[in-house]
Amino acid sequence: MTTEERVQAVEALGLSLRQAQFLVTVALHSGYCLRRQYTAFTGTKTGKNVQRFLEGLVARQLARRTTYRHDRGYVYHLHAWSLYHALGHPNDRNRLQMSAAVIARHLMLLDVVIGDPAVRWIATEAEKVALFTTRFQVPIHALPRRTLMPEAKTAQATRYFRDKLPIGLEGDSPTVRLVSLATDASADSFERFLCDHARLLSALPAWAIVVIHPPRLTPPASWTTLFERFISGVGALEGVDVESLLRHFRVRRAVEQENFSALTIDDLRTYRNNLRRFDEPAIQASFEHWLSHEDERIDPASFNKRMCGRLVIQRLVHSYEQFGSYAGLV
Repeated sequence: MTTEERVQAVEALGLSLRQAQFLVTVALHSGYCLRRQYTAFTGTKTGKNVQRFLEGLVARQLARRTTYRHDRGYVYHLHAWSLYHALGHPNDRNRLQMSAAVIARHLMLLDVVIGDPAVRWIATEAEKVALFTTRFQVPIHALPRRTLMPEAKTAQATRYFRDKLPIGLEGDSPTVRLVSLATDASADSFERFLCDHARLLSALPAWAIVVIHPPRLTPPASWTTLFERFISGVGALEGVDVESLLRHFRVRRAVEQENFSALTIDDLRTYRNNLRRFDEPAIQASFEHWLSHEDERIDPASFNKRMCGRLVIQRLVHSYEQFGSYAGLV
């Protein structure tokens, strides 16, 4: 379904166009919302009409409300199966009841989406995969993914963009915006984000990573240093034997193509041992370059090729401390 089709489906529930647009945005990006987010999205002032709309959602069992501090307003959770079914996502995880920390995380991400309406935000896994594989011609194996084993131990399931972070398109070109949420000053999660997206970013003509953080957090200099190292490739080959890396690339290609008959036990053992050793953003990006050019060698100069991206560190305006000292951490 397109965004317009989703909005029309929600309008059919007896809502205005702007109300339907808000509910579609909340349901797909967060599942949770606050009164101030509704007024910001619609450009209205708090009053009886706003209260009537929100309380109407509760009365119709489209949403439930709760509070986490007596001096703060309600948090509204869009949970109704009928609403998500109308959107084509009846089993969306945003329907589930979540901990206070996770709710805070979802509200932070919704603030980013609502705060920049000029950006076209992509929410669902299917739309993100289609965007990159169709519009930008990115190979599907270059997208961030996790392989899950169902409890019944049947076929494995591959999930793309599992963290459900917003992805935006900015401008006519356009520039791709990837949002990363930081709730502490550690560089570990940001480095993991860069590693997970390195192959995708190396295939895009223009992109930006937007690191958002709550007001209480002071961004460390390590974020900028890590990003600069990532886009420049500096240090990626330090202490790395190029022939070993080439062998790693060949085995990795065979593993991702499930061509296990071409591999020996020693190949697989060495590959497993080197996964952490070669878990470097610039090396991840170089692997994608090597695949696309079908090279049988690795040019060390390719690791020093600067990527066409920029880093934006964005401080969120609102406080989320009503959800506890660890708001958004998990």
